[in-house]
Amino acid sequence: MKKIAILVIGAACLLIAGGNVPEPQPQTHVPYASGETYFYYPAYELYYYPSAGQWCSYRDNGWHRDRRIPHRFKNVLSDSDRVAIQWPREPHLDHAQIRRQYPPPATTYRAPGY
Repeated sequence: MKKIAILVIGAACLLIAGGNVPEPQPQTHVPYASGETYFYYPAYELYYYPSAGQWCSYRDNGWHRDRRIPHRFKNVLSDSDRVAIQWPREPHLDHAQIRRQYPPPATTYRAPGY
């Protein structure tokens, strides 16, 4: 009899609590979350977002993203040209500030069409 009473009380508690328990929210990955590493190529004012697998370059009066490296940079970039930065959002949105922190070299090779 005691076991049945405990089961009934436990079931009642679950029913009452069931209405007050919030449903778990789906977890989504934010590709530009705080603390992520981005690569900036100061000589070319070009960004690479590793977590999103995207390049971000300025052309035609705006920033453009692509999964492939822009053609004009394909044969001129090297790992020694890049700076790893930690930024709380897409770094190209704060390009003026980043450019001040990491100015392009005094002698910069500009890719054709740049």
